[in-house]
Amino acid sequence: MFVTLIGFSGAAETLTGEAKEALEQAELIIGAPRLLESLPVAENQTRAASARPDETLTLLQGGGAERACVVYSGDTGFFSGA
Repeated sequence: MFVTLIGFSGAAETLTGEAKEALEQAELIIGAPRLLESLPVAENQTRAASARPDETLTLLQGGGAERACVVYSGDTGFFSGA
Protein backbone atom coordinates (compact mmCIF):
# COMPACT_ATOMS: atom_id res chain seq x y z
CA MET A 1 0.00 0.00 0.00
CA PHE A 2 1.14 3.51 -0.82
CA VAL A 3 -0.10 6.18 1.62
CA THR A 4 0.12 9.92 1.03
CA LEU A 5 -0.18 12.32 3.97
CA ILE A 6 -1.78 15.62 2.99
CA GLY A 7 -1.94 18.82 5.02
CA PHE A 8 -5.21 20.50 4.12
CA SER A 9 -6.78 23.75 5.29
CA GLY A 10 -10.27 22.74 4.25
CA ALA A 11 -10.27 24.89 1.09
CA ALA A 12 -9.88 22.75 -2.04
CA GLU A 13 -8.26 25.60 -3.95
CA THR A 14 -5.28 25.51 -1.57
CA LEU A 15 -4.29 21.94 -2.47
CA THR A 16 -1.02 21.54 -4.32
CA GLY A 17 -0.90 19.78 -7.68
CA GLU A 18 0.76 16.80 -6.03
CA ALA A 19 -1.98 16.58 -3.40
CA LYS A 20 -4.72 16.79 -6.04
CA GLU A 21 -3.07 14.02 -8.06
CA ALA A 22 -2.70 11.78 -5.00
CA LEU A 23 -6.34 12.33 -4.06
CA GLU A 24 -7.52 11.55 -7.59
CA GLN A 25 -5.57 8.27 -7.59
CA ALA A 26 -6.54 7.22 -4.06
CA GLU A 27 -8.93 4.37 -3.50
CA LEU A 28 -9.26 5.28 0.17
CA ILE A 29 -9.28 8.76 1.75
CA ILE A 30 -9.26 9.14 5.53
CA GLY A 31 -9.67 12.36 7.49
CA ALA A 32 -11.83 14.42 9.79
CA PRO A 33 -15.43 14.76 8.55
CA ARG A 34 -15.15 18.49 7.82
CA LEU A 35 -12.08 17.89 5.64
CA LEU A 36 -13.68 15.04 3.72
CA GLU A 37 -16.71 17.23 3.00
CA SER A 38 -14.44 19.86 1.44
CA LEU A 39 -12.81 17.50 -1.04
CA PRO A 40 -14.17 16.84 -4.52
CA VAL A 41 -15.88 13.47 -4.81
CA ALA A 42 -14.50 10.92 -7.26
CA GLU A 43 -15.92 7.59 -8.35
CA ASN A 44 -14.55 4.35 -6.95
CA GLN A 45 -13.26 5.95 -3.77
CA THR A 46 -13.99 5.00 -0.21
CA ARG A 47 -13.95 7.75 2.39
CA ALA A 48 -13.66 7.16 6.09
CA ALA A 49 -13.95 9.73 8.84
CA SER A 50 -11.25 9.47 11.47
CA ALA A 51 -9.16 11.91 13.44
CA ARG A 52 -7.58 9.38 15.80
CA PRO A 53 -4.28 7.68 14.90
CA ASP A 54 -5.37 4.22 16.10
CA GLU A 55 -8.59 4.37 14.05
CA THR A 56 -6.71 5.66 11.02
CA LEU A 57 -4.24 2.78 11.20
CA THR A 58 -7.05 0.24 11.51
CA LEU A 59 -8.82 1.75 8.50
CA LEU A 60 -5.62 1.67 6.44
CA GLN A 61 -4.89 -1.93 7.36
CA GLY A 62 -8.41 -3.16 6.69
CA GLY A 63 -9.34 -0.95 3.75
CA GLY A 64 -7.90 -3.13 1.01
CA ALA A 65 -6.68 -0.12 -0.96
CA GLU A 66 -3.41 -0.02 -2.85
CA ARG A 67 -3.35 3.80 -2.75
CA ALA A 68 -4.63 5.82 0.19
CA CYS A 69 -4.52 9.40 1.40
CA VAL A 70 -4.80 10.67 4.94
CA VAL A 71 -5.75 14.34 5.17
CA TYR A 72 -4.81 16.46 8.18
CA SER A 73 -5.91 19.92 9.18
CA GLY A 74 -2.57 21.64 8.88
CA ASP A 75 0.99 20.39 8.99
CA THR A 76 1.29 16.59 8.78
CA GLY A 77 4.38 16.55 11.02
CA PHE A 78 2.90 18.75 13.72
CA PHE A 79 -0.26 16.68 13.83
CA SER A 80 1.71 13.42 14.14
CA GLY A 81 0.90 12.12 10.68
CA ALA A 82 4.52 11.70 9.79
